[in-house]
Amino acid sequence: MQPASSTSVDVLFLMGPLEALKVNLATLVTELVGCLRPMKTVNDKQMLVKDILIFLWHHCILLFIYGFREGMKTLGVLQQIQQYPDAFHPMLCHKKDKLTADILDHLFHIQFSESGSNSVYLLLSEKATAVCLEDLMMFAAGLTAVPPAGMTPPPCIEFLSDSPFPVANTCANTLKLPICDSYSIFKVNMDFGIQNAPGFGCS
Repeated sequence: MQPASSTSVDVLFLMGPLEALKVNLATLVTELVGCLRPMKTVNDKQMLVKDILIFLWHHCILLFIYGFREGMKTLGVLQQIQQYPDAFHPMLCHKKDKLTADILDHLFHIQFSESGSNSVYLLLSEKATAVCLEDLMMFAAGLTAVPPAGMTPPPCIEFLSDSPFPVANTCANTLKLPICDSYSIFKVNMDFGIQNAPGFGCS
């Protein structure tokens, strides 16, 4: 790899046409990567792109990966991962499991809940309705799935007496449900509030 010429560097700091600066900048980058050569065909262009990607992978990305690996060695974590890969697999490899009413029912801690009042809505949302469980989870916590490490703080459900529509605090993982005279009104208000929320957590 030949060193970048001082002329190429100097041109970047001189006033001139924008196109001239772009050409000189491209030349400087290819010189630094070590693949400066004339472009005569489309294949030459593809080879140049390949060379730049290989350079970025080997000289930039791998450095971060090696640093991360050395950090895990320091605390003995890497050895544990290598010794027990199956135990660490759920934590390190994302697997998007489909949300179910049972998962959400056990995930959220309910404060001052009337017996069974939330379970029916969760079970119905699990079926093909206007609002699915992923919509409800996004509204309440800003997520469509439960993270492998769990959620902090633990999600909870509270009840509102001053709003006909649901409200959520995604920072605190809190979903506030309206208190309605009947389940049919509750369901309509929940569906409307979640579907018409401008962003998660606000109806």
